[in-house]
Amino acid sequence: MEFERQWAMWLEQKEARREMGDRLAATRDVDHTWYFPFRGRAKAAEDELSWRGYRVRVSGAWFNVAVYATKPASLNDASVEEMLHEVLALAKEHGGRYDGFGAVGVI
Repeated sequence: MEFERQWAMWLEQKEARREMGDRLAATRDVDHTWYFPFRGRAKAAEDELSWRGYRVRVSGAWFNVAVYATKPASLNDASVEEMLHEVLALAKEHGGRYDGFGAVGVI
């Protein structure tokens, strides 16, 4: 269910990017955001993301902790699909909520 929601948001974003001339196949930093109810869960997600090659920053004390992670990727459909499966699985595994991704346009 969450994948379908994120995918629908991607399709809207993709159309806007195409209209502005974004070269979707070009690699760029893609920023992701998650929210976790407890610091321990955020820390576990941070460790896994770092292991997977993301640059990670955690914000928050003990409760309602945000995790921000960045990793280079292209924005073609296959890359976005793979990326969404990875980030949504991480949220589920560590009891958090994935908020979405963003990236600068490459023109």
